[in-house]
Amino acid sequence: MKKIFYKTKIKDIPNNLTPPGYFLLKVTIHNVHKWPGLIKKCIDLFHSELEWEDMWNEMDAEGRLELGHSLWVYFKIEDHNNPIAYIWVDDNWLYNAFIHSSRPKGHSHLFLQEVIHSIDTKKDYVEWDTDDWNLKARIWFKNVGAHKA
Repeated sequence: MKKIFYKTKIKDIPNNLTPPGYFLLKVTIHNVHKWPGLIKKCIDLFHSELEWEDMWNEMDAEGRLELGHSLWVYFKIEDHNNPIAYIWVDDNWLYNAFIHSSRPKGHSHLFLQEVIHSIDTKKDYVEWDTDDWNLKARIWFKNVGAHKA
């Protein structure tokens, strides 16, 4: 299995906002307690479509949050108990992204674009990778405006 790496200047990613009726939540070690069960819901969301033994778990999430990583979660405003998408962020590194198939058309790239423009980094670029077999992720990254490293 080969990895494909992406490195893109933030200014080169279109700056689109979350569509009306949806919202983006940044979960950190400081506010995760306000969203009990959210981590489990994100894990369950993933497993509702894919089965992957090496998927992150609640203990991994706790460790990531303690290290200062953040979990960005996408919801419909009227259904904030059921996430549609999420992505982990460590400074300018994006990882473990997942978008549920129920999302409205076009929302996957809008979600990722807004996360990229909302992260708190001093770097002028973002980086992420995917396995070469993951064609959906590669198309998604291209539609967002990403460039291979």
